Amino acid sequence: MTRRSRSSFDLRDALTTAEALSPKPPQVQTTSEYEGVPLVAFGGSEIPPSFVPTERVVPAAPQPKPALGPAPDVMAVSGMTPRLSTLMDWLRTDPEITRVIVVDDEGLPLIGSTVGDLSDAESLLAATGSVASAMKKLALATPGALSRDFEGHVGDGPVLQLVGLSAGTRGFVVGISRRRPLGQRDVEAVRAAFARALSGAVVAGAPVGGRPGTGRSGET
Repeated sequence: MTRRSRSSFDLRDALTTAEALSPKPPQVQTTSEYEGVPLVAFGGSEIPPSFVPTERVVPAAPQPKPALGPAPDVMAVSGMTPRLSTLMDWLRTDPEITRVIVVDDEGLPLIGSTVGDLSDAESLLAATGSVASAMKKLALATPGALSRDFEGHVGDGPVLQLVGLSAGTRGFVVGISRRRPLGQRDVEAVRAAFARALSGAVVAGAPVGGRPGTGRSGET
């Protein structure tokens, strides 16, 4: 058995006592930027307000300048055919328009005007009449009310532009052959002018009457 000297125990006790009595430096309070913040979040993340994307405002496309002047007042003109002839003269002020025809909802022509080949006018009549007749059949087959006011164009210059309108209880289509389609404001002006011209002459369920007008050179 190994025996330790008394001096070794006295030295150890002295060191322990000295360490306990020696002054210690004051503790410095340190704060962490993550104090109080959970390091792992199980909820949905929220985007700081400064990073919320703002809605992008897309500027509206500029409307093209109207190609047509103000429509003439046709109510002072007596008779449907003279009224439509007045509107034909109005449309002819646009140099880009080469052919115009108006048909009823049966696809029958009321009046027409063309410049150049008559076969092109016949093609315009056939296309416009087919669309008008198809729209009537679609309206009869569709539950509820189907608006006759529509606009559409086909082609890539020149184009065939069709403007549908209502007058009384009847539907009509104005077919226009033009280098480029008319803008929305011109379309609305054409629709309003022809609806006004036809409204006084339309009798529900009765033929509107009229055939493609003749008289001026270049008209059919």
